[in-house]
Amino acid sequence: MPTIVHFEIPSDNIERTKKFYNGLFGWNIERWSGSSEGMEYWLISTVDNKGDKALGGGMMKRQSPQQQGINYFDVNILHCRFKMVLYNSYFTCPMNHS
Repeated sequence: MPTIVHFEIPSDNIERTKKFYNGLFGWNIERWSGSSEGMEYWLISTVDNKGDKALGGGMMKRQSPQQQGINYFDVNILHCRFKMVLYNSYFTCPMNHS
């Protein structure tokens, strides 16, 4: 079964967003050591209700007003999942993928 393995949250105000998620969920949010001045990135560590490490994510400065959060999924056979998306939606495939 496909599983979310990482999420990203864009933010207009990093400090305010860190405070919000830390206060609401207890998330630990630390600046990634690989961040650069032009592209700062924060790693988000979460725990489940037993206190065990859970899903991790990231946060970055919003790049455009339309930028929304992203969820990353682990799928075993991508082309089969793509066909399922096409089959279960109104989209059509521009190429023939057999």
